[in-house]
Amino acid sequence: MELQTITQRNLFERYFRQFFQKNNTFVKSQTGNVEVNYLGYFKGIAALHFPITLNNPNYCILFSRLNENIGVASMNFFSQKDRDILLFSPQKFQIITKPRAGERHSLWINNQAVVLMNSVMTENVIHESLSNKKDRVRAITETIEFQKKDNFNYMKLFFLHYDKNDLRMKFFKRGNSILAIDNIHQDPVASENSIKSFYLNNIYKRDRELKSREELVSEVSVPLLYNRSLPFGYIQVNSSSRLTKSHMSIIQRMAILAQDMTREVKLFSDVTQRFLLSDVSQRGFSVVFKDKGFVKIFKENDLVFSELQFYGKKKASLLSSVRHIDLLSNGNIKIGFMLINSDETSKSVYNNFLNSVNAIEM
Repeated sequence: MELQTITQRNLFERYFRQFFQKNNTFVKSQTGNVEVNYLGYFKGIAALHFPITLNNPNYCILFSRLNENIGVASMNFFSQKDRDILLFSPQKFQIITKPRAGERHSLWINNQAVVLMNSVMTENVIHESLSNKKDRVRAITETIEFQKKDNFNYMKLFFLHYDKNDLRMKFFKRGNSILAIDNIHQDPVASENSIKSFYLNNIYKRDRELKSREELVSEVSVPLLYNRSLPFGYIQVNSSSRLTKSHMSIIQRMAILAQDMTREVKLFSDVTQRFLLSDVSQRGFSVVFKDKGFVKIFKENDLVFSELQFYGKKKASLLSSVRHIDLLSNGNIKIGFMLINSDETSKSVYNNFLNSVNAIEM
């Protein structure tokens, strides 16, 4: 990725015309990217037509993609010409060279059979459910803590709504299946250098509870997973001696019990809405819908579990992340997802569908 910054104001009009005049153009907002109409540039002022009311127009980031480049304008609010026409004073223009991650194929243009995204579960829904059902969270926690008995010196059950900046949680969100440290007080050897160095320099360094208890020398943490893919918490155990395979087996059983209990007590609110896919690529896909009430389900960069329902009753269970939320000028909402992980069967189903779209376009 390359970045070019232009601050010479006499060049702004040329770049605005090049990037914003005939391309889909968006303004970043707290709720997502709002598609706007670029009306023109005159005497150092850019005019934009907004389909919705902008909550905080004092500062505006305008952007659009042109082939492999993204044009980004940073602008200050100048004045309001009409209810939906705002004027801005550009301060800086940047060109980011960033090729698309795989060719995208429109399912509407290709007249493909309807593909639906259903069985959706998002980090945001999980966070809200955990925050609103504290009695059920407490019941699960008490059950798991009872399993500890005399096996471990220290144990913690963590749910993602406790702390959005928790480093163990971030570790598991990257796809790691276990965090195992034999000796906290020993420098990492070559074979474990990467993970243990990260643990010592980041997790342990900020964990006041562990640092205050020097008798604890080992740790094993495992994630709690929704549908074996979306992390929503973890179990952490520490001991004054090295943890054995039998200990790890106990920890895994505790994690499975916690996961099973979340289903039994219906901890997470169901998302019954099904979403229509608009385009697909090797790296991800997009959905489009009209009801703005469903936007709150998603949040940029959050992980999402879903099933894609293809024709012929074929399904693909996928873990993805929300890359962008766009409020289009026609009133629709478009959400783009980047694929993170899937089982081999789902990967094969998805790739076969993508190949069928490629064949139609050839």
